[in-house]
Amino acid sequence: MQFEGREVFGPYVLLDRVGVGGMAEVFLAALRDEPDAPWVVVKRILPELASRPDVVEMFLDEKRLTSLLVHPNVVRLEDSGEVEGVHFLALEYVDGASLRQLQKARRRLGLPRDLACWVVSEACAGLGYAHSRTLTYSSQPLDLVHRDISPQNILLSKAGAVKLADFGVARAGPRLSQTSPGHVKGKYSFMSPEQLLRQPLDHRSDIFSIGAVLYETTTGAPMVRGSSPQEICDAIQLRRIVPPEQRVADYPPALGRVVMRALEPRPEDRYGSAEELRKELVALVDPERGNAEKLAELVVAAAAGQGLSGVSSDQLDLATASGAEAVARRSFSSQRSGSGRGEARSVRPATGATATGPQPLPTRAEAKAWQAPEEEEAALPTVDAFDDLTVPERNPAGADAPVARRMDWRRPVIWLVVAGGVILVAVLVAGRFLL
Repeated sequence: MQFEGREVFGPYVLLDRVGVGGMAEVFLAALRDEPDAPWVVVKRILPELASRPDVVEMFLDEKRLTSLLVHPNVVRLEDSGEVEGVHFLALEYVDGASLRQLQKARRRLGLPRDLACWVVSEACAGLGYAHSRTLTYSSQPLDLVHRDISPQNILLSKAGAVKLADFGVARAGPRLSQTSPGHVKGKYSFMSPEQLLRQPLDHRSDIFSIGAVLYETTTGAPMVRGSSPQEICDAIQLRRIVPPEQRVADYPPALGRVVMRALEPRPEDRYGSAEELRKELVALVDPERGNAEKLAELVVAAAAGQGLSGVSSDQLDLATASGAEAVARRSFSSQRSGSGRGEARSVRPATGATATGPQPLPTRAEAKAWQAPEEEEAALPTVDAFDDLTVPERNPAGADAPVARRMDWRRPVIWLVVAGGVILVAVLVAGRFLL
């Protein structure tokens, strides 16, 4: 049989385990009764945590929130359920890459500026929809804040679709469980100042984050650098963000003004909505250079050159084991109608683009900056969405393998001080006997 030897999980056959973290594991899967149907990505709670109410509540929150978001530029929940006491989510799998992966694959060439702006404008379309979403059974606003807008969570398909993913760490008013006060969710290098300071958030925090993505994708460098959230926050509040025009000689001033307005330290000085930002970007994009067809060409070429086809642990980035991981590093299909499994709809084309003249491609000097995002990620790791839970440490190398730990610089200093004290005492004692 085609699936002989594979694990059967409810209606799915698990083809490959592509990621595991402290809370959940993710599989590439096929429908057991429809082997020729499109594959899906299945995420399920780890069996040893399936009975923990706090984990289950967060998992169900993610399912409930994702199921409310039905938009061509938002990853759609395909299925969910419970199999022998283990909750799972399933999303449709489509070959592609995240924006971060495309940046890495194009490190030496950079992204064409018009295309980068178009991708961000498409992400803004999904973000604006999520911000304005209301509950289906009432007119109560969802009051959703994504909290983890980043290149890793902007997914690009080989068909040229742009989808916003990873609503597992999103905050919404009617959620069952809430983040504990003082806990920060997201990636430091793309957080707004208020998020870094653990202050109350609204949708304008996401506008800052998408502005940070826009800055990085159009200049080839992160907006600020810092080794801690406080350093990043200080740089933003003290307006140490280098204007894009000062980083790239041929950067369009009009685009620079859009970027810097999105990155204003005070929320009230930013764009009032993601839709307002999207319209400004669309007005600056040359439709001949920034569109779904051009994106599809780049993603296909990058996938062929970098081996990005199929699900990979790099795309899923499951080291944090967050509830947001779901299929956060994947590309998904175009919007599907109805609940459960349905018919796929075509990808929404770009709309409203008006030409203002072609913009030049990034210069060769910009290409060198593509190493910067990697360095930033290494210095500023993702914050675990379940960081308020205590979970035994999982060793990815195996249960019997030693767990690598980072050396604390204070430990050798303490040992040196103690050793010096012992030597000094020994010298004094020896001196007394000799005298």
